[in-house]
Amino acid sequence: MMIPDSRESTEDAATAPARPLGQSLLRLARAMTRQARQLQLPQAAGSLAFLSLLAIVPMFSIVFAVTTASPAFGRLRDALQKFLLTNLFPPAISETVIGYLNQFAAKANELSLIGTAAFLLTAFTALVTVERTLNRIWGADRPRPLANRLTLYWVLLTLGPLLLGAYIAGYGMVASAWLRGAELREVRGAWFVALPWITTVGGLTLLYRLLPSALVRWREGFAGALLAAVLFELLRALLGWYVARLSTYTVVYGAFSALPVFLLWLALWWMALLAGALLAANLRFWDQPGEPHLSRSPAERFDDVHGVLRAMCRTLGGERHGALPVRGLAPLLDHDPERAGQAALLLAQLGYVTRFVSLGDLIGGGDAAATRRGRLAPQLARRWSAARPDAESIWAERWAWADDPRTMTPRALFEAIWQEGRPAPDTGAAFPAAFLDQPLIADAQC
Repeated sequence: MMIPDSRESTEDAATAPARPLGQSLLRLARAMTRQARQLQLPQAAGSLAFLSLLAIVPMFSIVFAVTTASPAFGRLRDALQKFLLTNLFPPAISETVIGYLNQFAAKANELSLIGTAAFLLTAFTALVTVERTLNRIWGADRPRPLANRLTLYWVLLTLGPLLLGAYIAGYGMVASAWLRGAELREVRGAWFVALPWITTVGGLTLLYRLLPSALVRWREGFAGALLAAVLFELLRALLGWYVARLSTYTVVYGAFSALPVFLLWLALWWMALLAGALLAANLRFWDQPGEPHLSRSPAERFDDVHGVLRAMCRTLGGERHGALPVRGLAPLLDHDPERAGQAALLLAQLGYVTRFVSLGDLIGGGDAAATRRGRLAPQLARRWSAARPDAESIWAERWAWADDPRTMTPRALFEAIWQEGRPAPDTGAAFPAAFLDQPLIADAQC
């Protein structure tokens, strides 16, 4: 069986006249709104805020331990705390929150080995939850290997604060050494005003770039970080104004008034961060053809994925060593990379297909050697298996059967789409459609 050449005209999969800027912005806003609703991001921000409330002391304890491990880090710790005091929290609660965090972190040294392990586990759990949330936004269906994830988390918790403190201290040293004198007062003021913006945008860009199990371009991460930083500053100013003008929390909660304000601030902070992630994830579709489907029904979604399975049956039959170039499915999906990505994510999660990147010249040709290389390709391609739907990479993927199509039926696919978010019905109440229980090969008549 011949597999279509992976080098066949990529223009056919993604060619369309450019849209006006206003139309593109409106399309992007609709896609972000729809995705935020589908992923229930406000609820996700609330749960992350509560988890942050539990994990912030363990995380701060790790930072405290790292920055006090050597007297040489004293200046870095002071610079870091001063930055957090003036830029991270609303002014009304910043001193209270930082003071309590310092007290809690100092007492963490008295914990036993089991208590320390529990503290570390809480901090790592928070990072795992953040990574999972970002993976849902990017549609990544395969997390990194556990060893890589643990290494990344440890670097973020240890080297991250040191590098941030060194950067902030160095920033202040530059201002002290080069921007002295009354004539440079305005320049020095602008220099320090830019510090929180540069730090926030740079940190969030790295977060969007490194934490998701997906390939995020620098420009996409930067755009998302810029939006998050703007929202962050606006929300911080608004909450600070509210707390300063209205003393409701102080009257009701008294000495504990910082706690509800702090929890509310964490929820707003996560909303800003997730909004930036939504923008970064959706920018990959900016120049792609096809309009996003704003209200795709379960029937339309089932037609997409079932049509993909039928096309694979017609092209591959029961061949387990072959792979279908996704660009051949572009007409079926109206050349919409978002629809292709959603179909890929669902089919991979349910175990119908395995996704591979295109290997170019490794697959192709009609001779025996090329056939052997084609049979070997899935094994080699697993290292570069696609982790998420990407506007440019989705059409370069190849999809192969994850199991024998003679034994797989559309039933699991149907139930996953129609019963999403609902309790599973009794076996006797299954939808009575005979074709749902027929093998894919028989269903596609291939």
